[in-house]
Amino acid sequence: MLRDPLSIMMLSQRIPPASCTGAPLQAWRLSRALAGLGLEVEVTTTLPFGISAAAPPGDDIPVQHLSYPELPGLAAMARFARGARLSFPASRWDVVHGHALSPMILGAALAKDEDSAPFLVKPSIGGQHSEGEIQRICDSPAFPIFRKALHKIEMFAVLDDLVEQDLASVGIPAQRMRRVDNGIDLQAYYPATAASKADLRLKFKLSGEANVLLFCGQLTSRKGVEELLAAWNTEFAHAHNAVLAICGDGPLREEVERTCARSRGSVVYFGPVADSSEYIRMADILVLPSRCESFGNVVIEALASGVPVASTACGIAPRVLADGRCGWLIADTSKEAIESTLHAAFSVKVSWEKMATEGRRVAEAFSFERVAENYTRLYLELVADSRAGF
Repeated sequence: MLRDPLSIMMLSQRIPPASCTGAPLQAWRLSRALAGLGLEVEVTTTLPFGISAAAPPGDDIPVQHLSYPELPGLAAMARFARGARLSFPASRWDVVHGHALSPMILGAALAKDEDSAPFLVKPSIGGQHSEGEIQRICDSPAFPIFRKALHKIEMFAVLDDLVEQDLASVGIPAQRMRRVDNGIDLQAYYPATAASKADLRLKFKLSGEANVLLFCGQLTSRKGVEELLAAWNTEFAHAHNAVLAICGDGPLREEVERTCARSRGSVVYFGPVADSSEYIRMADILVLPSRCESFGNVVIEALASGVPVASTACGIAPRVLADGRCGWLIADTSKEAIESTLHAAFSVKVSWEKMATEGRRVAEAFSFERVAENYTRLYLELVADSRAGF
């Protein structure tokens, strides 16, 4: 008999405040939205031995922290083994929701048996590159074990074609996949008034008169960071009274810092930030020249904040920018394409305010409440299928 309320165990290898970006933040905010709809939600996550379990924002959702030894080169296998020791009986849970294809979640899926609650897993990043989750699984010496775990998962929540293709490549049938979107916290991301934008510029030591273009994300080649830095130059910055602000961390951090040092103030690096909302709100344009995104949360965060977006046509960007009403699509990840798009953006500066209003309207379709309602429908479908023996 289906429990009322529906009982969900959320698995996420990390949650805030241990990680406040990407899949961990989505998992936590989705958990809160599901609880807001009246579902019973608990969260299971991992922490290395010796690390204190800091409380996530809000204390209304129970959280179980699993400790594991963080051994050099073996941390992923330790998390996998820790997940494989978990048990989620259907007598206690209606659905287990794994957020991202992390080692802990793969371990939990491998441990499933006929008495386990059905599993839904949402892969986070698709594509044949070093960050693609299925690609990493395929490249692993433990691929046969990981593949067995994948085939025990009853339903996959899929963000885009890349994830769908990746799952198909390892034999997951299309009937196990359902399309979903990521959510946006519309209370955290909202447009700034002219006065509050000026205050934020002052807070971050930026000129109130400058036009601020923002990159916010991981500093990796996948995000097009090198090409963005190559496209930016002091002549462009001077001609448009523009500053490129960068938030994030990653393997290209040193290159970003070197560029800042020689940019004569036209590039400003803020480092990694736990909360991007104020940085986005103070910007005039968000720039995301990625090679690959399965969604691109920052695109919707910017639109919700009344900030037009210039992005390559990956992830959610083609759906929300194709008509040109709240941003611009960059033709490709080349320096020339980025440069051309930025020039085009400044040529229609008089339209930025109108684009900001349209962007907020577009972002409202991605509220966590709507995303949680969609997941609830998937949970009910999964439970019904599971009980019918599919």
